[in-house]
Amino acid sequence: MLGLLLSAAALSKVCEPKLNTTCADGRATCAKSAYAAAGWACCPFANAVDCATPLGTCCPAGTTCKKSGTGWQINVECVPVPSSVAAAAPVAGTPACKAGPLAPFKAGGKSVLVIGDSVSIGFNPSLTAALAAEAHVQHSPSGGDGGAEETAYGLECLEYFLATPDGTAVHPDVLMFNFGLHDGPCNGANTTIPGGAGRSDVYAPQLRQIAAKLKAYTAATGAKLLFELTTPWLCVAATDALVVKLNGDASKIMADLQIPTVDSHAAIIGKCGKAPVASCFGDSNKGCFCPHCPGNGGAGYSWLVNTTLAPAIRKLL
Repeated sequence: MLGLLLSAAALSKVCEPKLNTTCADGRATCAKSAYAAAGWACCPFANAVDCATPLGTCCPAGTTCKKSGTGWQINVECVPVPSSVAAAAPVAGTPACKAGPLAPFKAGGKSVLVIGDSVSIGFNPSLTAALAAEAHVQHSPSGGDGGAEETAYGLECLEYFLATPDGTAVHPDVLMFNFGLHDGPCNGANTTIPGGAGRSDVYAPQLRQIAAKLKAYTAATGAKLLFELTTPWLCVAATDALVVKLNGDASKIMADLQIPTVDSHAAIIGKCGKAPVASCFGDSNKGCFCPHCPGNGGAGYSWLVNTTLAPAIRKLL
């Protein structure tokens, strides 16, 4: 098991009563987050200072939040207050962890959990519809923005991704996961925004740790694991080249750990051609897979689900 996997008993600090959003008492702090379920997430240490950013960034007790940037690209520096005994040097702000699926899986049937970024949030309605007769599908984390974000955030928050907002552990039959777009392609390879974007040069070692933890988790729960190779960045050849490089790193890691993969990148390139491609799924879908497609359940997402993702998941179900 993950060792740190949350249980309802361990989560006793209620942040938001409506969805019973909770954080680990004594080792986590509630923080507001525009992209988390019910607007609350959990900073992974006690007595944190909520920095009031959309991502839910926080700082250790005894520091203040020094913010720069705008929107989701807000960086936070935690500066010790003069009277504090904290370390003299400022440290980077820590992103709060969004919770996993909103509710436990339905009893008596098969279940699929998808851990991924905003592209997986986009195709999740199509996947849910395609597998409706066979399995209950949910996305993790719940909420919007970049979903599971970069690998550093995934490592920090994995235990929360595998539990509902009230801390109930989820046990899917199939767990499909992906990281990649937030590790260089969407923000420039050397930009770091904790909880939003990471560096491409740390992608492989961090992904290996995530995959090993998930393999241990699925071995203990009986779930089957599947990694989705990252979808293309069709409109920019140079950006897609980085996606290809990260997918190569991921393929090697999954082969080493004997985790099966589904290749969304190869499927889409086979359909649309190599980047740059302006339109592949009709005029109303211009820019599809650069990196998103217009509208949840749109033509591009529906095509990917029905030709590639749903068949791969069905084999494991």
